Amino acid sequence: MARPYGYKRLTRKARHLIHHLRRTKHASVQDQMVHELRHEVSRTHGFRGPKKAPDPGKAGRWRPLTRKAKQLLTRLRKAKVWRVQKQLVTELAREIERGRRRIDRARQAAVRGRARVRAGGGRVRAGAQRTRRAGARFRGRVRNGQEKLLTRAERKQAEREKRGPRKPGAVRRLRGAAQASARRARRRIRATWRYRHPGRARRTTPAPLRPRTARAQAPSVRPLRPVRAPRAPRVRRSPRARTAR
Repeated sequence: MARPYGYKRLTRKARHLIHHLRRTKHASVQDQMVHELRHEVSRTHGFRGPKKAPDPGKAGRWRPLTRKAKQLLTRLRKAKVWRVQKQLVTELAREIERGRRRIDRARQAAVRGRARVRAGGGRVRAGAQRTRRAGARFRGRVRNGQEKLLTRAERKQAEREKRGPRKPGAVRRLRGAAQASARRARRRIRATWRYRHPGRARRTTPAPLRPRTARAQAPSVRPLRPVRAPRAPRVRRSPRARTAR
């Protein structure tokens, strides 16, 4: 029986399991490989691993390894002491379980988020339905009111057609009479003024054109000024000549 300590490298099967465990992303495969790896590490030292195999779980369950789990696999591949190897396998199993719980929590949070979104969508749809119903009721009230107004307008129009054309009111009649009286007064004043001032009366025919005079017909051309002769230069005497004189 081998001793439970001392220098011992991993077997070829253990290295093979580590190699494939780093690349697998399924929960059932990871649990089974960790079980076989624990059994293989203990077998080389004369011990048997756990007898109970892990539950395969749900087929096709996706669960990638965490960064710490991959680091533990790298340390396990380089470890050469059985106690360290056994401790690393235990930490690896614990880290895989922790990763599973984290992924489950994230999945449950996503499920709850989708449920909240569906519930929110249901509330939005219910609110939209209530809005549509309120709009339909409002449009019905408006339509009923418009029908009443149209019926009243048709009745009033029929009554107006039956009565005939409408007569002007008292105010309009008084205003028309006042305007007619003012027009008659203006005509009388104008006729009287023409009778008293016949020369100032308005002409009914245009006045004849008067002939234009020759001065008015001549073009207004300004005569040219004669050219002025150049002035002779002035001779100036010097001050000495005036002094001598």
